[in-house]
Amino acid sequence: AQYQLAQSYLTQNDLDAAIPLLRRAALKGAAPAQYDLGKLYEQGRGVDQDMIEARNLITKAAEAGHVGAMYDLALFMAEGEGGPLDEAGAVEWFSKAADHGFLDAQYNLGVMYAEGIGTQQDLAEALYWFELATRKGDSAAALEVRNLTSRLPPETVREVMEAADVWSELPSIALANGRFGAQRWNTGNPLQVQAV
Repeated sequence: AQYQLAQSYLTQNDLDAAIPLLRRAALKGAAPAQYDLGKLYEQGRGVDQDMIEARNLITKAAEAGHVGAMYDLALFMAEGEGGPLDEAGAVEWFSKAADHGFLDAQYNLGVMYAEGIGTQQDLAEALYWFELATRKGDSAAALEVRNLTSRLPPETVREVMEAADVWSELPSIALANGRFGAQRWNTGNPLQVQAV
């Protein structure tokens, strides 16, 4: 409830009212609150910019299953923001977010494998992630697919495309990603009734 009330204040751009509620919810382990508060620290909105605190909060949210936090944590690690540079850790967290269908994570994971950053260079694995991103509409990934397709043996390309055909994203944890379902205080809401 604290997180949801904070969200309503955030939509009104009332950071003074939202931040204390986010802090309370984050301390209680609400991953969406940890993520949102981490983003405020990252951007310096309503609080002093603090990349260390931002990374700490986003790490907690990622570990709890927040998919956007998984991606942002990978960025922090890849760039050495708010803590040590950890390219192997970035690959791990990009991979977790990519498995949940996070488009930018799929593209970035393709880059990591193509360039051998934080992992062994693996052009087939890079092609796989770029192909998945392409299927979600990423035009930059489509260029990478064309480039890698011309560099890899046709048999490898065929195997990668077959693997991409059967890929399906992992379901995300609803509560960790801010999907709470019907709550006692908002049942009977006409939009909710319509959705059901």
